[in-house]
Amino acid sequence: MPDLGAVAESEESAGGEHRFRTLWEISELSAADFADEVAHFYNLPRATLPDLLAARPCSSSFPADSSAR
Repeated sequence: MPDLGAVAESEESAGGEHRFRTLWEISELSAADFADEVAHFYNLPRATLPDLLAARPCSSSFPADSSAR
């Protein structure tokens, strides 16, 4: 198995999403197992999809234009 720490360090200039995707892809874990591990690493509760869908929005709306990303 590759050294995950080395991968994380080699991609420090990349965005956080890209780093997590790379680590997930080389970890050979399922998406759910990887999410569990990340939540555990950061000592955060694991939110499931039903939890996210049931949550009340923090904002009344977001801009409709998705090209602003």
